[in-house]
Amino acid sequence: MKKESKQYIFLYSVALAAVGVATLLVAASLLKPFQQKNVEVAKKQRILLAVHKLRDVKAPEASTARTYAKYITDTYRVSSLGAKIQGKALSVSLEAEMRKPAARRQLPVFVCTDSDSSLKYIFPVQANGLWGAVEGYVALHDDFSTIYGVALAPKSRTLMQGIENLTLALQKELVGRSLFDTASWFASAVAAPKGSCGMREGVAASLSGYLDFFREQRRLQKAAQRVLADKRQEEDEKCPVEPPFVPQPRVQQPEEDTPAPFFADSSGAKAPAATPADSSGSAAGGRRDSVPTVVNPKAN
Repeated sequence: MKKESKQYIFLYSVALAAVGVATLLVAASLLKPFQQKNVEVAKKQRILLAVHKLRDVKAPEASTARTYAKYITDTYRVSSLGAKIQGKALSVSLEAEMRKPAARRQLPVFVCTDSDSSLKYIFPVQANGLWGAVEGYVALHDDFSTIYGVALAPKSRTLMQGIENLTLALQKELVGRSLFDTASWFASAVAAPKGSCGMREGVAASLSGYLDFFREQRRLQKAAQRVLADKRQEEDEKCPVEPPFVPQPRVQQPEEDTPAPFFADSSGAKAPAATPADSSGSAAGGRRDSVPTVVNPKAN
């Protein structure tokens, strides 16, 4: 076959393309574990940022893994009805789950146990901003209402600075807000028409998939609090608490006059002991009382 023929050129082009495609497929299959590892590390970093356990996303991979293993103590999935489903939560794609019908969704939940044994619950969110899509995580207190922390980041690296400024402003705005207060921003954001290009509406739409789970957990908490209150009341009725002992002030009794001592004379009669006034004479008259002289008859 001549090299200048069309058949040769066609076969050569097909062979070259096949070799290139095969090389790309091999490279993609070899690099896929590393890509998945990078995505997993990025998710862990954002989860830790939402609960304030990491300063920035530039932390080393080993440090991120240690911190994640220390504080993230449980992960599971929840259905649209709020039922828990055991399974890996880190590998779940929120974007893929939100495309499914509500009855088939399995949304991930991450549980953080803080140093003081308090629990924080972390949920993935996504939103559409003016410059592109953002994704991240929102952490709630154990009341499943108050926002503890927010960590959002753009999916694309283009126009990074503009999106980061907006995400930082939204994070500061949402921290401390409640999902179920009377004038809830959450309810108004969820009620916004579909297709709204606000990050606040996107975050609310993502969290709305957990509404049944939030309500069920809040109901269980209230039931447990009522049971605990009834148990304490029964214990108080069985063992009433005695009032604390209060020492009474000691009342000092008035001292009584001590009678003067008596001594017996030679006749057996008792006479009061001499006082200084008797021995030295009366202070008023200065006269000394006479003392009888006893004469011993044997002296004569």
